[in-house]
Amino acid sequence: MTGGQSANPGERRLTSWKEIAAFVGRDERTAKRWEESRGLPVRRVPGKGRASVFAYTDEIEAWLKGTAPAAPPAAQGIAPQTQDRHRRAQHLMPRAVAAIVALAVVIAAAVYVGVNRTPPRVAPGHVPDTVAAGFYRAGLHDWQTRTPSGLARAIVNFNAAVAHDPRYAAAYAGLADAYNLEGEFAAMPADHAYPLAARAAAQAIAIDPSLAEAHAALAFVDFYWVRDVKGADGEFRRAIALAPGNAVAHHWYATYLMTAGAYRAALSEIDKAERLDAESSAIPADKALILYYAGNRAEAVKLLTQLEDDSPGFASPHQYLAMIWFLGGEDADYLREAMLGARARRDGVEMAVAQAGARGLAQAGHAGMLRAMLDAQRRFYVQGKLAAYRVAETCAELGDVGSALQWLTTSVALHEPDEIGIRTGPAFAALRHNARFQSLERQSGWTLP
Repeated sequence: MTGGQSANPGERRLTSWKEIAAFVGRDERTAKRWEESRGLPVRRVPGKGRASVFAYTDEIEAWLKGTAPAAPPAAQGIAPQTQDRHRRAQHLMPRAVAAIVALAVVIAAAVYVGVNRTPPRVAPGHVPDTVAAGFYRAGLHDWQTRTPSGLARAIVNFNAAVAHDPRYAAAYAGLADAYNLEGEFAAMPADHAYPLAARAAAQAIAIDPSLAEAHAALAFVDFYWVRDVKGADGEFRRAIALAPGNAVAHHWYATYLMTAGAYRAALSEIDKAERLDAESSAIPADKALILYYAGNRAEAVKLLTQLEDDSPGFASPHQYLAMIWFLGGEDADYLREAMLGARARRDGVEMAVAQAGARGLAQAGHAGMLRAMLDAQRRFYVQGKLAAYRVAETCAELGDVGSALQWLTTSVALHEPDEIGIRTGPAFAALRHNARFQSLERQSGWTLP
């Protein structure tokens, strides 16, 4: 980030939406919304249209201290740098500017008071330790970044919160949330992350059985890991009954319903989540995916493209667009988005698969791309770095039904998290009426409540 000098030597001038968003620790979409709805002090160059904006850091800092919102940070908002990334950043920005960015993020985290615009939840009658509450607020900010480094920081902060205050139920629930997202957005193995999430959620419920966040976190584990579809449905419903205004509960229930193929109900839930948390980018990203599965491809692509433009470092829009382009036969677009998504998640395996696909596409077109990807996927599976389910998908796309079913059999036997998508996975559309496929679907735990 670079900022020009202002007339006042005590201020820095930010000269684009990108710089302004980075300074307040949010994405550009949220920063623009804050200007309109909350008075974020942004100025415009006369005569150059709405795109030519600038702002002064002192004015924004004063706004943050006096009127900063208690809304949840956007899912892909700028988060505090880790030490290694901070050292690399020193080569890209002056020390003074780096310090200002860090200060702004700390201020933004300090004024944040909870996922659902309510104070931190604790057991009835229990007042959290002051230090623990600070760690908890920082953890809430970090986990919503949905980045590998953000989730790692969230786990550290939530663990610090419960270490300072072992009766802090909401901090245990936050820890469960962070572990639940590790499998999707970071590199922690599912068989490590999900048991830790289940343990933290159970601890939160033991302290405060009325804590909706804990029941939603437990539902997430029940569905994506234990594969207890009926139990997950009950926990999601319990969470929503306990806190109808909890955006996260509605959001995660929506993705559960989408995976079950209940698209109309999923859209209803995701709309509720969006109304409750209009500043999240994770919610509209998942809404776009639901719209796609429900048959509204154009609207899904429009929404994902907008999210991608606003926050190119957020993984979900890239991953979802990659799937859409792949299924539409738009191979070059698919590979581009697959690589961007892999980079955002720091997933070297998926990056290597996409790169192999690019070489295959250049040499032998669509079939060459699929064969090259399949070769790479098989190697990574043998190395224990890729799920059998991913290999099955590529075999199915190649029309090799026998191999697809063999790899799916392995995936189900290994209880891979990926095979949760067997019921609605587009790659297996041609296998829906295959008796062996239907048997595998039942073995995977798909018995709807």
